[in-house]
Order: sequence, then C-alpha cells, then structure tokens
Amino acid sequence: AGLIPSWTYLVAYLAALGLIYAGYFTGTTGQTLGKIALGLRVVDSVGRPPGYLRALARAVLGSAGVLAAAAGLVPMAFDPARRALHDRLLKTRVVHI
Repeated sequence: AGLIPSWTYLVAYLAALGLIYAGYFTGTTGQTLGKIALGLRVVDSVGRPPGYLRALARAVLGSAGVLAAAAGLVPMAFDPARRALHDRLLKTRVVHI
C-alpha cells in the first residue's frame, strides 16, 4: 500500500530516462543499441546524425504519436520513404547502414 502513491514518479522517471537515452545516442551517432543491432541509423537531410535537440524532439514526438493510438505512425503507409510523422516534421529518416 505504501508504494501505490509512488508509481507515477517511477513511470515519469523511466520515461525521462528513456527520452534522455534516445536523445543522447541518436543525437550523437544516430544510433541506439537497438538500431546498432538492426543495422539502422537516424540521419538528417544531409546524412549526419540529427543532433541532440532534434533527436530529443524526435523521441518525444515519436512517443506521443505511439501513445495516441499509433496515429503518428499512420503516415508511414503513405510516404514513399516510409517516414513516420515525427520524422517528417523534423526532417529525419531512418536508413540501413
């Protein structure tokens, strides 16, 4: 019973940790551990890693799009480059390396 009031703090902490992780690694190298394992990289319009702020915004918008009943992923079905809403808004794309 004593842990019930603290679950919201735990969820907020883990969400912040995930966003910081995605923002740092995607901003630095364009890859997280999962993207490295799958041979993927996030790049901007000139082929470089997107930078910290754009990568953090991409993680926030991507998470919001998935939480909104996956509505942020719908544009992937209509975009020839298969970019989701957060990639289209921030002018990034995921490429195979």
